[in-house]
Amino acid sequence: MHNTKLEGIPGEGESPSFIVNMAGLAPTALNTEIDAIAALQTIAPIFKVVIFSDLPVFDLTRRHGWPLEHFPSLPYRERTASSASVSRYYEERLSLLGASYYKATVIQHSAEKSLAALIASSIGVPHLVETAHSLTRSGSQPEQRAAGNWASAFEKLTSHGRVTLASDGGEALLMLPRIGNGHLFVRGVETAAGTSSTYRPIGIPDAAPVCTISFNPHSTLEFESAAYTAVSRQYGSKHSVVLPWRSDAVLHEDSLRTIDLAIELIGEQAMILPQYAQHYDVMTGSSEYTWEDGLVYGAARRFARSIAFRR
Repeated sequence: MHNTKLEGIPGEGESPSFIVNMAGLAPTALNTEIDAIAALQTIAPIFKVVIFSDLPVFDLTRRHGWPLEHFPSLPYRERTASSASVSRYYEERLSLLGASYYKATVIQHSAEKSLAALIASSIGVPHLVETAHSLTRSGSQPEQRAAGNWASAFEKLTSHGRVTLASDGGEALLMLPRIGNGHLFVRGVETAAGTSSTYRPIGIPDAAPVCTISFNPHSTLEFESAAYTAVSRQYGSKHSVVLPWRSDAVLHEDSLRTIDLAIELIGEQAMILPQYAQHYDVMTGSSEYTWEDGLVYGAARRFARSIAFRR
């Protein structure tokens, strides 16, 4: 299907084409994104869509007349192959799609913007995003909430990709678009801030799971610490790295025992927090964080913990 030119819109010239990467999205989150993109295409019929997903959502894409590029059973691949080989195949597949479809741009899902918003910005109609989302809200499900119950929060987070957790210590919106293979990056931000530091310089593969936790500004340090610790225990079975909203939140005893590494951004450079850095420095020769060195360190630390536990 090399250089396949997608069917254009009657009366139009060359319309921009987008390969929309939805691999790893929870089913509810995927449905929401598809509805928003379809609504945007209805009010701004000047672009074409190809969906890339690990879920067989042929019925949804057929409804809108979009091609579906299926990347089968991503969680299964991650359980039966090494993380590096899965990530490499994933990147090669995306690269091949970018070369196969005529002048198509790959759009990656992110925690900051919806896919519809990314497409709208690319085609110069960002002001239509709110209208597109409003067209889908009447049939959308209410925001998933869990009142201080981590077990309930994780159940909703796994199925919906996002959940709001509230307790006496504060409130946080947890967003985890994809569940991975035990390697986890957690980023804490303040809800009111609206923006957050980039984590791209850290070199996280696009296939790796990233959990974003947006905290209410009045949340306590204890609540923030409990969120990082609970998420790391639930999803970071092999390796957990946290870029906290407030550094003190990862210095509590429980956090120090659970989280493999906590980092801070100095300029655009990711540095290990001093309280986590001693043994990492010995292994890597530097307190600068890289994803590859972090994986090695995480494996060594888990092994050391298992030996200590058996004694």
